[in-house]
Amino acid sequence: MDREQMRELVRSELEHIPKGDIDQNLLRATYEQARLNNLGGKSQVAGTRGDVMRFSIAQVRRSSPNATLTYDAAIFV
Repeated sequence: MDREQMRELVRSELEHIPKGDIDQNLLRATYEQARLNNLGGKSQVAGTRGDVMRFSIAQVRRSSPNATLTYDAAIFV
C-alpha cells in the first residue's frame, strides 16, 4: 500500500470518529497518526484498527481520564 492509499484509508476511518471538544479532537489526531504509523513499514503500534483505537483512547485518557469519547465501536473491533 502506498502513502496516498494509506492516507485515504485513514481518512475513511476518521469518518467514524466525530469531531468535538478538545479531548475528542485529540482522539482523532492521535488515531490518525498512530494508524498511519501502524500501516507503515516500521510500525510502533501493531495490530488492527481496533488495536490502534484502544491505544489512542489510552493516550487521551492519560491526560483526561474522565473524557467522554465518541466513535463507531462496530468499526473499531
